[in-house]
Formats: sequence, C-alpha cells, structure tokens
Amino acid sequence: MTKTLQSPPRVEETLEEKPVRRKRGPFEVLSLLLAAFMAVLFLYPVFNVAVGAVFVDGRLSPDGFVNALSSPELPRVLGNTVLVMTCAGVASVTIGTVFAWLNERTDARLGFLGTLLPLVPLMLPPVALSIGWFFLAQPSTGHLNVLFRTLSPWHEVDGTGPLDIGSWPGLVWVYTLHLVPFAYLAISAAFRNIDPALEEASRVSGSGLLRTLWKVSLPAVRPAIGAAFLLVSLSSIALYSIPTIIGTSARIEVLSVHIVRLVRLTFPARIYEGVVLSFVMMAMLLVVWFLQQRMSGSGHHSRISGKATQGSLVRLGPWKWIARAFMIGYLLAASVLPLAALLLVSLSPYWSTSISLSSLSLDNFVELWTRNVNARNALTTSFTLGLIGATVGMAIAAIMMTQAQGSGGRVRKFLEGVTKAPGAVSNIIIGVAFLITYSGAPFHLYGTVLILLLAYLVIYLPQASVQASTSIQQVGPELMEASAMSGASRGRTFWRVSFPLMVPGLAAGWAMLFVLMVGDLTASALLAGTQNPVVGFVILSIFENGDLTQLAALAVIICLLSSVVVGLVLTLAGQKRFFRRRRRTTTSVAPLSR
Repeated sequence: MTKTLQSPPRVEETLEEKPVRRKRGPFEVLSLLLAAFMAVLFLYPVFNVAVGAVFVDGRLSPDGFVNALSSPELPRVLGNTVLVMTCAGVASVTIGTVFAWLNERTDARLGFLGTLLPLVPLMLPPVALSIGWFFLAQPSTGHLNVLFRTLSPWHEVDGTGPLDIGSWPGLVWVYTLHLVPFAYLAISAAFRNIDPALEEASRVSGSGLLRTLWKVSLPAVRPAIGAAFLLVSLSSIALYSIPTIIGTSARIEVLSVHIVRLVRLTFPARIYEGVVLSFVMMAMLLVVWFLQQRMSGSGHHSRISGKATQGSLVRLGPWKWIARAFMIGYLLAASVLPLAALLLVSLSPYWSTSISLSSLSLDNFVELWTRNVNARNALTTSFTLGLIGATVGMAIAAIMMTQAQGSGGRVRKFLEGVTKAPGAVSNIIIGVAFLITYSGAPFHLYGTVLILLLAYLVIYLPQASVQASTSIQQVGPELMEASAMSGASRGRTFWRVSFPLMVPGLAAGWAMLFVLMVGDLTASALLAGTQNPVVGFVILSIFENGDLTQLAALAVIICLLSSVVVGLVLTLAGQKRFFRRRRRTTTSVAPLSR
C-alpha cells in the first residue's frame, strides 16, 4: 500500500483560516464606554418605571396599558400632537432652509448679523417666548392688539382682537418661531460647504435661479434637511412650556401636556399611564427617524473636501431687499417683540392695556433679586448647570457620533440608538424615572445638583447628537483617510482634523444645549426643590401664583444673561475659525515671499 505524501499547508492558507481581529483603539473604547454609560443612565430608570407599569404588586397587570390606550381623550390628543408637529415642523424647516440659503449662498446676507440672525431666538427660552407672545397677542389686553385697535377704530366695538394667541394659528406660530433656529443650525453648515462649481455649472447651462436651487442646491443638503426635521420633531414632541401656556388658553392639549397632567396634576398620580403614552411618543419619533435615515442614505450631499473652494454669491437683484426684510421681520417676531413685551411688563407695577411712562421702574427686578432668595439661587444653579451640561453633553455627542460615522454594522446602530432613544420619552417621564430610581438607596441623589445634571445630559443627548452628526457629516472622508494613512490614530485624527472643522457646528450646538438646560421646565419641576432650585422650578411656581410682573422680570434676566453667554461662545468660535484660516493662508504664501 502506497502512502501519499501531503504537502504542509501554505502560510497564506493558514492565515486565511484564522482571521485577524482588529484591536480596538483608545478612541473607540472611549466612545463605547460613554455609550454604555449613557445607555445605563437612561435605560435603568426607564426600565424600572416600565416594569412598574406592567407588574403591580409582583403580578402581571395590563391595567396601565388598557387605561392609557382606551382613554376617550387619546385620539383627540394624538391628533393635536401630529397636527402641531407637522405644521410647525414643515414651516420651521422651510423657513430655516430659506434663511440658510440666503445667508450662505446669496448677496442678501447681512454679514455677521445675518449669521447670528436665526440664532438669536435661541437666547430666548421657550417659556419666555410663549409668555412674551401672550403679552403681545392676548385678545383683550395684548400690546399688539391694543396698538391695532388704536390705529383701527372699528375694532373698538367689542374691545378684542384682531390677534388671538389662544388659537390654532397662534399655537403653531409660537412653535414655529421657537423651532426655526434648530432647523437653521443643521442646514446652514451644509449650504456653507456646497461646492459652488455645481451651482455655477447649472447656471451656465441655462438653468435659472429657482431651477438651480431645486435641482442642485437642495439635493446637496438633503441629509441636513432630514436631520433638521428630526431635530425639530425631537424638540417639539417633548415641549411643555409653549403648549401649556399658549395651548391651555386655546384649549388645545397635546401629548406632552397630557402626560404631565396624568403624572403631576392628577391625584392619585397616574405615572404608569404616562409611561405607556411615552411608548406611543417613541413610535411616532421612530417613524420620523426612519424617514431621516432614508434621506441621509440616498443621493449625494455636500462634504468638506481637502480642496478649498470659493464661489461667487447668487445675486438676487431687487429681491435682495425683500429677503432682508423677511429675515429682519423674523428677528422682530422671534426675539425683539416678545422681549420688549416682557421688558415692558417687568417695568410696570401690573399688566394693563394702558402704559404710563411715569409708572415704569425697576422695582420688580429689585424685589426679585433682594427678596426672592429662591430666584437668585435658581439663576446661579441653572447657569452653572448650563455651562457644565452643555460642555459635557456636546463632548459626549461629538465623540460618539464621530465613532458612529467611522463604524458600520452593529457598532453604528448601537451608538445611534443610544443617542436617539431619550428623545422618544417625554421629559417628564425621564424626570419621574430619575426621581424614583436615583433619589433613594443606593444612590441618594435626591435634592442634589448632580441628579439634575445627569437628567439634563440624558434629556438633551438627542439634540446634541443630531447637531454633532451634522457637523461630522460635513467632513469629507478623504481628510480622515489621509490622516489615517499618515499613521495617526483615530483619536489624534479627531482632535487634529475633525474637531477643528466641527467647531462652528459644535459651538452652535453648545449654544442650543445651554439655552435648553437653563430654561428647562418639565424635568426641573420634578427634580428641583428648595435645596437646589433652578429657573424652571421657580418659573413654574411664579406662573402658578399668577404674579406676571415677577415672571416677566425673571424672564428678562434669563434672556439677557443667555444672550451674553451664547453670543460670547459663538463669537469665539467664529474668531477661532478665522484665525485658523488666516494661519493656513500665511503658511501657504510664505514661500512665495522668500
């Protein structure tokens, strides 16, 4: 019997049988650890409350689901929520897109004012915006209505109107004014990074202005438009201050107000029914997120490439002045007019239709600062939390979204799921979950500033991640590939390449988080107290007591301080980008001068 000699396996075959696993770098490990921490921080209390909604006294009970889903009010509340989200979302994204195009691609831009124009309303918290417009357009005593009736005597017949903020148009109007900056933040960076050669080629081929905008410019920023709609949906569905102030007078109840009423204003509290309705809210946001992913995954869009491009601005001719008037009109409606109304009421001894200059004084501010200790401590606590929370929140979001952008498969889905999941749960439910889970043993965080900070990080992580994702999507992959080929690690690439290009977008996101955290109303009402008062807690107590002049004074202080902080951060971010660009220009010109 002859034995057949077999040759040993080749080295290449041996290597193929044992695939080499890529070792995770420090940056990837850091991003996954942060994602795991945020997931546990969010899921553990929510799961704890959800289990309580399903199991009563250790037994499975569907009563929470049955009571919540069989409520006769639910169809009306859901219909109101969908209608407000759709109308305000479409309107805000449309206006934000128009503003971004006018400021970045046309000669209608207003320079530095044009850049800050849609961002100024971010400095006005939504509770201040809604209160300001309540003072402006209340049918009988609103300042604008009084002015209109003075100029138009035929309105004196019944002494009301013509504006009515307590109506469907009034509610959608205030929602839209608040949401436009969120859409603008996501879209303006994409317009800024469009390759102008594409638009110029379209115009040279004979296409007009509108056709170029529709066929070239808008498709290039389509992912940013989808991200903007997701961002405004996340912001609007959990919003409480605007629908409770404007919607209550209009007798329009949306899902967020309905959940708060079940949890906070009903005795005994129907917490677990509110949790069930938050699952309904989650399903609504998942639909929006799915549509946004479809928009981001199809077609081409603008990226920052390794080559600098500078194109000519589109000239609008006489339409330039109409466009500028439109932008300035928005600034008046979203910031100047409500702030002026708040300032006028805060300087008056009481709110009335007649204004006497001799009665205006600073007494409300003096009383608020000297006698209201809670208000003074709340301002200090809220602005400290805003500074720390916005910085930590944007840092976490930037690291996680950068890793998600460079990963695929399960890692990317995990990172994106962690960042988007809190947006599907009402702020009030997250506040209740934190209160129940982290107040007692073994954490004992009740009455501390730390529980507020952790709650803010969870609640506003979706907004931070959307803005960070939009910023990183504008960085072309060739820049990071070149850095990797030169031997740089992913962490070094992020710090030396991606982060400098993301600074403007991250600064705008920081400003958004800061204003949202300072003016938070829902979670603060549950987690804050006399030992750790915040602005939202004090605003809610003053509003419930009906002291409108004190409420206006506190809102004015918040607006002024927020404007200083946000304006300083955005200015420093713009200067950093300017000096970085100037340094690159100096470096490239230097050899020619030798």
